[in-house]
Amino acid sequence: MTPGHWASNYRKPAAALVLILLTSLSPLKSQHLVIERKAADSFGAVLAQDQKGRTKPLYTISSDILRKVAGENSFEGMSPMQVFLGCSFDFYHWQNVPLIKVSSAELRRELNLKGEKAAFSDIVKLAKDGGYLLGPLVDKAYAKSVTERTKFDKEVIKVDERVNICYMMSRGDFMHIFPLRDGTDHWGSAEEAVRHGIGQEDSLFVISLIPLWAQSVTSVGHPMAPPADYITALTDYQHRHAGYELPSEWKVKAELFYYKARIFEKLFPWYAAVGLIMIIAIITMIIRGRELSGAVLKVLALLVAAGFLFHTLGLGIRWYISGHSPMSNGYESMLFISWVTLLAGLIFSRRSLLTLAATSVLGGLTLMVAHLSFMDPEITNLVPVLRSYWLTLHVSVITGSYGFLGLGAILGIIVLVMMLFIHDGNRARISAVIDELTVINYRTLTLGLYFLTIGTFLGAIWANESWGRYWGWDPKETWSLITIIVYTLVTHSRMMPGMKETYIFNLLSLFALSSVLMTYFGVNYYLSGLHSYAGGDAVPVPAFVYVAVAVLISLAVAAGYKYRRALKRQVGGN
Repeated sequence: MTPGHWASNYRKPAAALVLILLTSLSPLKSQHLVIERKAADSFGAVLAQDQKGRTKPLYTISSDILRKVAGENSFEGMSPMQVFLGCSFDFYHWQNVPLIKVSSAELRRELNLKGEKAAFSDIVKLAKDGGYLLGPLVDKAYAKSVTERTKFDKEVIKVDERVNICYMMSRGDFMHIFPLRDGTDHWGSAEEAVRHGIGQEDSLFVISLIPLWAQSVTSVGHPMAPPADYITALTDYQHRHAGYELPSEWKVKAELFYYKARIFEKLFPWYAAVGLIMIIAIITMIIRGRELSGAVLKVLALLVAAGFLFHTLGLGIRWYISGHSPMSNGYESMLFISWVTLLAGLIFSRRSLLTLAATSVLGGLTLMVAHLSFMDPEITNLVPVLRSYWLTLHVSVITGSYGFLGLGAILGIIVLVMMLFIHDGNRARISAVIDELTVINYRTLTLGLYFLTIGTFLGAIWANESWGRYWGWDPKETWSLITIIVYTLVTHSRMMPGMKETYIFNLLSLFALSSVLMTYFGVNYYLSGLHSYAGGDAVPVPAFVYVAVAVLISLAVAAGYKYRRALKRQVGGN
């Protein structure tokens, strides 16, 4: 933004709407506009069209915006709609509220910020002819190629996007709630709708509706009608002039429930906590020689099953809302992988509760990764190339295989941990558990390999339908083939001389998962290709990944030493 741009544009946001708002709410000129949560959220049920053309409730738009700008689902006890309407109607106040997330300590020092959030006025100096403090840093960051950008440059770009989103809210650029009667399916703001030549009566309705609704919910003046009447009138107007079928009332309610309930964000601590408690309880019972039974384990298993039911409900609602299977992007595929992982655990739970506990932990970790900052949970329309039933089959089968292969890795970890606790007094008991888990692990990996292979072939059919060729050595295709080869070697390792040992098989089942991680994360977020979500814009590797790798290597070395030492003592004792 050039100096002066912010100031000149800020002074002319939806002029007619603001004029009516100021005259009808004149008593509020000296204080900022406050809309109660219930009233704001009721307006959130109003349909709007987002920047990508999807028609959805305003609450969804406000929720996505707040998450992108502040990195939170609520702000200081206020709902997303309260923040959104505040920024849209009363930006004079909200420009001074620290709302914009600034993660980089270096950038906070550059902007002279005291906390982790900046106010719009901290970055855009309207009183100084629109001086934009980020301007030089943004220009410098965009002047570099994607691969040359530093972590600081990427943070500058992210903060610049957040500032622009706040600016767009102040202009009403997200308040596209009126169908434009211009022969297209586009929607716009009140000012845009009036510009497209609607009649005098409709013009008066469009330009006055939002100010009158705001007046009715702020107890200022004498409302002409209850707030619900304005929402009903707007809904009727939308249905009359949209020109296409709008989401049904049930679909709108389902989307509002989905965004307010936040099922998946609540499930990952649930899965992880219940799974860890189960693992600790079961391993303790095994070491002490107790039977794996009792009310506690049954209750924990039922809690995992209850979480799985809510997980299924969440996926079903997302499918219903979007109109397509929830596997179209990185976030959705992680949700599905977690679901398949839990399904695998429930399948094997009758034989081993430890397997169910392991899948609960893995499912929770997968959901946690899905909610990291580089994953976008926004529901979007499918691009044309993805509108194929072959895609649904391909993605569901191949991501389902990741759940089974991930379970194999977790079982490998549990077996290695069990090996650490072997001693002369419990050797027979723990060895029996290790053998049982190894058999389950082998069956799990075999199922995963079947699904992975079938999914890859289905992907080839989809590729031929979409791009006119079955195989093109795209990075995703290449790494899928590598993963198939890796797991073929793992599942056949028991037939190879020198690799028939239980320890080696479980070790391989753990580290073979690295090929899956490369196929999924490496290709999608680090390499350029038809399957990439980030177009080669590498996502920083979290620090905990390096720590986890070091811990797993240490575990593998210690378990191998302890297990082989126990075997030697057993042979010597015999």
